[in-house]
Order: sequence, then C-alpha cells, then structure tokens
Amino acid sequence: WVCTAYLAQDAQMLDVIDKKLDPHIRTAQLISGASVDLIIEEHKLVGHLSDPNDITRARVPLEQLYEEIDEYWLPRSMSIRQCGKKANHGLNYGMAYGTFALWSEMDEKDAAAVCIAYHKAYPGLGRYYSRIEDELKQNRTLINCFGDKRRFLDVWDNKLLNAAYAFKPQSTVGRVTNNGMTSIYQDDSRLLQNVKVAAQVHDSVLLHVQYDTWHELSEIVHICMEYMSTPCTYHGIEFILEKEIKMGTHWGESTTGHMVTVERTGYLAEDLEKAHIASQAG
Repeated sequence: WVCTAYLAQDAQMLDVIDKKLDPHIRTAQLISGASVDLIIEEHKLVGHLSDPNDITRARVPLEQLYEEIDEYWLPRSMSIRQCGKKANHGLNYGMAYGTFALWSEMDEKDAAAVCIAYHKAYPGLGRYYSRIEDELKQNRTLINCFGDKRRFLDVWDNKLLNAAYAFKPQSTVGRVTNNGMTSIYQDDSRLLQNVKVAAQVHDSVLLHVQYDTWHELSEIVHICMEYMSTPCTYHGIEFILEKEIKMGTHWGESTTGHMVTVERTGYLAEDLEKAHIASQAG
C-alpha cells in the first residue's frame, strides 16, 4: 500500500504516510464518512463478526453514543475498519467489484459501494493506471525502481492490466525483502553468526536467532532491520518501507510461544523482552 501511494502520487495516501495514520482506519473513514472515534468503538464491538444480524445487534450501543450513525454508510458483513482493511489490500490494482465481493466475502451491492468510494477517496490510483498503460503501449515492458523488468505478452485485457498495475509495487517490496534476506545470510560477523534464515514469504523474512542477553538480541535485530531498509525511489522521491518486528519461540499463532508484534517505544531490548513475555502468556 505504501509503495503504491508513492507510485500513484495520491495526496490522501501520502498524507496517511506522512502523518503516520492507521491506513485501515483512514480508508474506513473516507469510505463510510464516520469519525475515527466511531470507527474504533465500532470495531471493538463488531470485531470479526460476519453475520449481518449479529453485527446489527453489536452496533446497538453505538446508537446512544453517536446519534448521527444513521448518516454513515456501514458495511453489513464486517466492521467499518475491517472493510477499510480489505479495501486497502484488494483495490489498488484494478480489481472489479464482483471479484472484490467474492474475495472479501461481501455482497455485490456493498462491494460496488466500497469500490466506488475507494477510488473516489484515492483518485491518484486512476492516474497511476493510465501511466502504466502508457508504458505498456510502448513495448509491453515495465521496469521498477531497481531495474527489474517484466514483459507482458498475454492478451491485452483486464487480467493483463491488473497484473501490470501490481508489478511495480509488488516487485519493489519483493526486491527489498530479498536484498535484506541476502545481506543477513551473507553476514558472517560475530553477532549474526547464530542467525539462520528459516523462510521468506514475499514481504517477510523468518529468522531463527540464538542469543544470550536482550541487549545482544536488540543489536542483532537492529542490524537485520538495517539490511531490510533498502531505499526506494519513485517520481524523484526516496522512501524506506516501514517494517514490523514479530517474535516468539515458534511459528504458530494460537499457543504459548506464538509470534507477537514487538511494540517499539525506543528501547528495543526492553521492547523485545516484553514481547517475549507476551508470547509466552499464550
């Protein structure tokens, strides 16, 4: 999403990045018209419910707190924030509302409303699509900021165009990830000699780390994060993709030792220790 924002040069998307806003809440706000406070409170009540009747009942307390709630557009099968999240993940590359409905498990009427509202909120996407199409018309080849090329030889249709819209942002993220993983793997310094690359999945790298103290681990993490910070440049603007740290004693999600996000306060050693304790709590 961040890479797409710089490629599209969309003012609203760049504002989210500059102000470090929650992109899912901001998109939810632009789609629904609801306030940030209402979106946050509604998500607490609705969570990941998907049955429209359950969601309607969950929203009842909001009617007393927000008298204007009927003025907003509310998705029927998910929270407002969840709708914003699905829009952010699905609508940057030309996905049609019918496909979006299936992908997001939303009825087509709601999906159509979300698609229209999303592109109205972020008009830079349409201009980005036009630029990509103009590049394709020259020699059917696209090049990302690292010089990686892809030539699109399939039939000129929506499937080809959607893949083309996605190429630059997705390949850029993939290149940054691969560069970081390669640098970590090749670093034979004392601190990283006990760091093993366990897996790489598109935009993430899973590492197995042996360490003696939290301070030592913080130094290891800092080095790895630097390796994962290859600068990107589009339209003359250099940027570094934000990164998230998760840690745990295994790769699972539902038992003691599962991966949890490290909340970074500026004292990485302490933050890592707190995350470890949280992961052990199950």
